[in-house]
Amino acid sequence: VLVALMAWFGLELLLGGDRLGLAQRVLVVAQTVWPMVVAVALFRNRTSPEGVEYRPAARVQPGMDAPGMDEPGMDDRRTVPGDGAHDGYLRRSTGRLRPVSAAACWVVILGPVLVPVGSWLAAAVQPPGYDPVRQSLSTLGRLGATDRWIMTGTLVLLGLGYVAGALALTGAPLRGRIALGLGGAGTMFAGLLPQPETGSSAWHMGAATLGWVAFVCWPLAASRHPSASPLLGRRAAWAVTGVLLVLLGWFFVQLRTGGSHIGLSERLLILAQTLWPAVVVAALRRETVRRAAGTVALDHGRTSVDAARAD
Repeated sequence: VLVALMAWFGLELLLGGDRLGLAQRVLVVAQTVWPMVVAVALFRNRTSPEGVEYRPAARVQPGMDAPGMDEPGMDDRRTVPGDGAHDGYLRRSTGRLRPVSAAACWVVILGPVLVPVGSWLAAAVQPPGYDPVRQSLSTLGRLGATDRWIMTGTLVLLGLGYVAGALALTGAPLRGRIALGLGGAGTMFAGLLPQPETGSSAWHMGAATLGWVAFVCWPLAASRHPSASPLLGRRAAWAVTGVLLVLLGWFFVQLRTGGSHIGLSERLLILAQTLWPAVVVAALRRETVRRAAGTVALDHGRTSVDAARAD
């Protein structure tokens, strides 16, 4: 629903429609209502952190199974003693992300493939003369381009995936999730606000610049110290940031001077910017599964000890 309303508002904005105000107000209402609904649902259901599910249960003595333990799929639930708000609850460590979170993460992981494939398809339908080394991706989506919806759809899908991934990656630092979300928003609006047939659009360049800068800041913002994975540490983040800064500087020089490698520099920058989030998300997924598996093993170990004490 939100994507449809966003598309309606974007079309009204681009075409100068007479329902621009209505489209914006309906979009804002929908965007503010859903967070309220989710917040109320989280409060009522006491939804737990990602990968762990809680449900109310009667208090039991150590070594005894709680009611509901014999239900199908409940074999890995155990009582949680002294767990604050979840004391007296049953816990199940799922070891996997929720379906929506997993889908968003897969979009981020497939980002390095999505952009080359989308740009290749968009370039294939252009009239003879398009040069991917010399011309930018914006040329494929600008007003008047042949089947510009291919490049626009690619950027919008990628941007939405990054925004959804930023919301889903609860294992990443908040500053990293903000950087990823801003990068996704910049990418999405760069597609929705295309370049004109001649000249340049300040809105398009502003959105694209927001995306480029946010993705350059993403490695350091998403890094953790100390970290269980070297890919999430500060050393790797500094190295990747250095590479991204060099590529960003090269692209800006080509753009400002009208160089003959604008398209090549932009494509290498985007490839690097989409590759590192994919690597980090894959590492976070592995870490989440490993942590959840350890929680399950610890729960079973505690249960065995409690049973032995009861005997």
